Amino acid sequence: MTILILFWQKRTTLEKLFLVIIAVGVVYVSVVTVQKSVYKYKYYKSEAEKYNTAKDSIESLNLRLKDLTQKQEIRTKTVQKKAQSIQDKLKQDEEIIDNRDYNDDELDDFISDYDY
Repeated sequence: MTILILFWQKRTTLEKLFLVIIAVGVVYVSVVTVQKSVYKYKYYKSEAEKYNTAKDSIESLNLRLKDLTQKQEIRTKTVQKKAQSIQDKLKQDEEIIDNRDYNDDELDDFISDYDY
């Protein structure tokens, strides 16, 4: 402590003024740097939260889309199976019609079975 007192006493008024200005400048720059660092930390933290929220939202939408796609594939397969069974039935009916001779009364009875 005595070293600092001796150092201060040996300085002129102008040197003391410059030392005070330098000390105040160093403190000011330190405070501004800390404030800027805190601001950047808060900003990046909020951006990270927004990113995570958006990422979670995209993942949930992708899961929903995947689920809907799987349901649609199942429905498509069911429709294809039904369409194939209808086509098989039509082919079978055509073979029956082509292979046998029908008179008009029998043909009318057959058609009336399928009229709605």
